[in-house]
Amino acid sequence: MKVLVTGGAGFIGSFLVNTLVEKGHEVSVIDNLSSAKVISVNRLQKVKDKIEYVQEDIRNFDVMKKITAGKDIVFHLAAQADVPTSIHDPIEDAQINIFGTLNVLRAAHMDGVPRVVFFSSAAVYGGAKKLPLKEDLPPNPLSPYGLSKYAAEQYCKYYSEYFNLETFALRTFNVYGEGSAGVIYKFIDGVRNSGKITVYGDGKQTRDFLSVHDAVSCCMQLLNAKVKGNEKFHVYNLANGKETSLSEIIKVLKQLHKKNFEVKYADQRPGDIKRSLASIEKIKKELKFRPKIALKDGIKELLK
Repeated sequence: MKVLVTGGAGFIGSFLVNTLVEKGHEVSVIDNLSSAKVISVNRLQKVKDKIEYVQEDIRNFDVMKKITAGKDIVFHLAAQADVPTSIHDPIEDAQINIFGTLNVLRAAHMDGVPRVVFFSSAAVYGGAKKLPLKEDLPPNPLSPYGLSKYAAEQYCKYYSEYFNLETFALRTFNVYGEGSAGVIYKFIDGVRNSGKITVYGDGKQTRDFLSVHDAVSCCMQLLNAKVKGNEKFHVYNLANGKETSLSEIIKVLKQLHKKNFEVKYADQRPGDIKRSLASIEKIKKELKFRPKIALKDGIKELLK
């Protein structure tokens, strides 16, 4: 298949591109490298001779329309993904996450691409207290980032309803892996390099952690997945469906890491939610997706 990955030099995107190439797909990537980390760019470099790469901004519609032409599917991961940045500069956040997504959808529609997979975020739920979080729960974003992701979802829905473009919005929870900006990789980086990790809060706060390899597996399923019914817009939680505290993560690290490390506790950061847990019943039922990598095994792999 001919596949376009926006944000293909990012954390999840670079893993996805490598897997797509490995499976024999014809892959194009657009990424302006504005927030890409060296480790993810290096991952993309491994397949640079086997892909089409365009270093550009998704807000450039002429470039988007050109690179989208002839594609069978678009995986849209390019985003401004930092919550504090969205608070400091909500206009830039909206321009990338809303206007940029609109550009992707518009180009896909005009070029006749049949399917777009949009990486949304659990941030659309905000501080919802009713767990597990289900897709039909009313969104309540607490940050400009969450707002922009939800607005982008609605544009996906609009293009599905009015232009018959099939779109999937994947509300990602805490995806972890090599090069991620999340707490697990930060902990592992601290354990390996400084022998210290910092916990903001008391460690009892929980998250729903999913291996990047499972996230990529879901994407691979979406290359050919068929959803029953006539709906063209689909929204799913992309998560593990298990609630894990930071204290439990630290316990696993102590079991697996051979050297002692220091745990420092600091004040909880403003805006941090206390608990997070996704319902994955819908994605299991409709896409037959089931996470396969146990958290302990995922951490063990990262510690190698």
